[in-house]
Amino acid sequence: MRAQFLILILLAGCAAQVPVEVSQRPPPANVRLGPELTLLGARPTTTTAVMGSDGRAHIVVMLARSHLVHHLVVGAQGVEQEEIVTTSHAAYGSALSTAIDAAGRLHVVDDTNHFVREGQRWQGPLRGPACQRLLLAGQDLVCVFLAKGKEVGSPGRWDWFGIYSIVIWAIPWHVQSSKAVIAREAPSGASSWTVLDRDNGLDVDMEQMAVSADDQGTVNVLYMSTRGFLQGTYTQAFAYARIETGNQDAEAESSTAIPASEGLQRIISSASGREIREPTRFDTLKPPFALATDPESGFTLGLTFSLKSWGAEWWWYFLVDQRDEPVALQMFQEAWHSQWGGNVFLEPRLAPAGMDRFHAVFVGQGEPALYYLPFSDGNWSATLVRLGRISDNFRATKLIADREGNALAIWVSPEEHLVGRWIRLQP
Repeated sequence: MRAQFLILILLAGCAAQVPVEVSQRPPPANVRLGPELTLLGARPTTTTAVMGSDGRAHIVVMLARSHLVHHLVVGAQGVEQEEIVTTSHAAYGSALSTAIDAAGRLHVVDDTNHFVREGQRWQGPLRGPACQRLLLAGQDLVCVFLAKGKEVGSPGRWDWFGIYSIVIWAIPWHVQSSKAVIAREAPSGASSWTVLDRDNGLDVDMEQMAVSADDQGTVNVLYMSTRGFLQGTYTQAFAYARIETGNQDAEAESSTAIPASEGLQRIISSASGREIREPTRFDTLKPPFALATDPESGFTLGLTFSLKSWGAEWWWYFLVDQRDEPVALQMFQEAWHSQWGGNVFLEPRLAPAGMDRFHAVFVGQGEPALYYLPFSDGNWSATLVRLGRISDNFRATKLIADREGNALAIWVSPEEHLVGRWIRLQP
């Protein structure tokens, strides 16, 4: 595979109605769409999902009214099984994440409550860190969470805070940084923590982070670091980090990352991300971010955007292979502008499709709808595919996939129902 790490312009446009030719255009010849499926007839607050090795989707949903956490098993024809994970430990707005470990067990994290489904039974809650991302990297279960800087050896910093009256009084204040921790638990029970940018005083924003992993155990992170509050003191950095397995320091502490490892040794190390800048240098890259990795090859696709001073939005993507070559910048084809122009696209989601191909979905805000776009042979498709109408609950949108080109797009319909649609990307 040719080594590459390219950031390219994906699209630009201003807020308006989506062009008719986009919404009516049939999908590409290598894309097969299933019917829209109603997965749950209730409004979700938080949604997370993972694909099982048998090709069935596992969706975990927190409901808006009851705050109960439900588990749905979805096959080609729709929901095959529905059950309640917990009735007493859910809380409105909690972080919710799920993953399947190397032994095939389904893990769900609701804030600091960890649940494990083995066979047909749920175990838990077990107490642990508030994992905001849970995923499998190689044979290791990885939990990504936020920690105070002093807990992981990061320095504090002086910031300026403003008191507003007739004039603004700027007051210096010493604060602790907030750091993202990638906690890795091996099947043997060994536990290690990798801290992103441990040696600087910036805060890592967990809400603006995307994480993916491959079969070799490599974890890829796309994230934003910030500091300061007052105008003129605010700092923002956008970075990509590649964290290899087994690359930890020999600094050990008697603590744990995952509840099952309680009492075992923890190893702490630091990983520094590579800052990525907007190619024109006139604007700063901004969230939302999306990231996906081909589990077999490690080939990674990332996505972000910048907002121009005149109001136009510019989407960018990058590719990185196992050799992690230096950055080279290029502009995307102008032909995209006529098709993507006239809409504002939000909340991108990416998922691997096997053979270095990827699925992508975007929320179109001009006419609220979800759109699909495949990436294969090193290029994006020339055709946007409209999947269905969507409510304003954009954050509940998810995209999961297997290794054979099958994906399930999940979103909330205008009727406030959780719906989904299977997508098949053929070779």
